[in-house]
Amino acid sequence: MALDVFHDSGQGAYFVLLVVCGPICTAMIALRFVSTRLSGRRPGLEDWLALAAAAIFLVRVAVAISGNADVDCVTSALTIINGQGLDEALDQEVYEKTSKRILATDLSTLLDQSFAKWSLCALYHRMFGMNRQYALWIYVHAAVQAITYTALVILQLLQCRPLNKFWQWWTPGDCFPLSTVAVAVEPPNSIIDFTLVLLALFMMRDLQIKTEAKWMLRLLCGIGSLAGILGFLKIGLSYNADKGYTGDSRYPIDSIQVHRSVDVASGKGSTMDFRLEQEDEV
Repeated sequence: MALDVFHDSGQGAYFVLLVVCGPICTAMIALRFVSTRLSGRRPGLEDWLALAAAAIFLVRVAVAISGNADVDCVTSALTIINGQGLDEALDQEVYEKTSKRILATDLSTLLDQSFAKWSLCALYHRMFGMNRQYALWIYVHAAVQAITYTALVILQLLQCRPLNKFWQWWTPGDCFPLSTVAVAVEPPNSIIDFTLVLLALFMMRDLQIKTEAKWMLRLLCGIGSLAGILGFLKIGLSYNADKGYTGDSRYPIDSIQVHRSVDVASGKGSTMDFRLEQEDEV
């Protein structure tokens, strides 16, 4: 079946982002393991967590691209999230198939973001965990992320009552508005993103590396904060009266948000290993 995603600018942008972000994410995670080997250490917990985040993201990219290729009405289905903007003329089989894919995407996005943040926590613990106060804050962040992930998965599964109304609009029941779901989901994720950045900047003061290396890490922290900013942007988009615009804008932003999280998790590990190796040589 013909690929028609470029008939809609939002779907076209999402497709291009997936095609571009997939190889970049693969390269970043490969670079991380190469830098680990060059630094003379074995892959640690933070490396495997980053790999898990990247793997989930890449699987979602593959599914999304193949889904766009064999579903004619992807754009229409994305505008009908949680029963809003319902077009009863839409083919029920297409709606059900696409809506299930959307729900799986939402749940997997929470998971790979969590793995990326746990990877950062594991990296922080390896670098700064000898300081008991730092170690405590790192454990708190990891635990809060685990609690947040569990709560948000439950929220996603309860957003429609019964659950199958999410993919079967003709089923009796109701769903929370998209804006309500966004307000519940995005702030916790964004706040944890920001606090992880601030924690890194605070702990970095004690890191005995060159100023140049510290600025490189600060730059990565700044890029990491972009994921938190995008979370609040999605809240604003969810209140747009045009649900088609909301759907078309949300998924490209999701892709960028997760891509930034995975890249920063990989980039920090690669940069720290490489810079510390240089310091040891000096």
